Amino acid sequence: MAGTTSAVASAPRAGDADLREEIHSLHQKIDRLTDQIGFLHDRGRVVDEFTAELNPIAKDAMAAVTEELVKLEHEFNTDEVVHLLRRTLQSTPRFVWMLDQMQSLTELIQEFTPIARELMSSGIEALDQAERRGYFRLAKGAAAMADQIGEHFDQKDIDALAGNFATIMETLKKLTQPSVLALASTAVSAVQGLDQKPPTPLSPWGLFKAMGDPDIQQGLGIMMDVLRRVAHQATQPVLPAPPKANGACKQLNGK
Repeated sequence: MAGTTSAVASAPRAGDADLREEIHSLHQKIDRLTDQIGFLHDRGRVVDEFTAELNPIAKDAMAAVTEELVKLEHEFNTDEVVHLLRRTLQSTPRFVWMLDQMQSLTELIQEFTPIARELMSSGIEALDQAERRGYFRLAKGAAAMADQIGEHFDQKDIDALAGNFATIMETLKKLTQPSVLALASTAVSAVQGLDQKPPTPLSPWGLFKAMGDPDIQQGLGIMMDVLRRVAHQATQPVLPAPPKANGACKQLNGK
């Protein structure tokens, strides 16, 4: 009997604990709901306050828009707006094509930018080398020479110069031979030496005595040989005749 009584007494105690736990859980849920309701109430109050502040602004904006529309009442045409919308919708494929082209152009620019930088760098380097080598100074001098030629020669002289250009180039070719350049350099050096040491006048006896100098004899020999060649070829064309102008050149000269 004692054991049965203790078992019956322990069962209600376990049920009371579960009931208390459920009641506690319900209180927590009620508290959370209360908090949420309070949050929503506060939020609704903020919305109401915002709406109350926005209403005057919206009314002023509506009044301003209405006033502007009243001013544009005589200039505003609904048919034109409808026509504009229709044209916009009809031109949609063109707008899409233009956007595609702009995108393609943007991609092309992005791909070409490194190449353009390399080209610009190479161009700047080439210009720097040209500047250091004096090409720009040479071009400036050539321009000055062209100005002088244009000032001192007329069209007839320029045409004659162009017609004899081949002969002039042949003469320059012969003048640039090593032997001719060496002889010209020797002659120039000798003339420059006269400024440092002026020559002494020679009497007839001194001239006759100088004839025995081997250098004088060799110089006289060179001069006599040159004079002989000049006299021999005086009646013969020393330089070849310039080539005949073709049809295009004749037309240009005719013009």
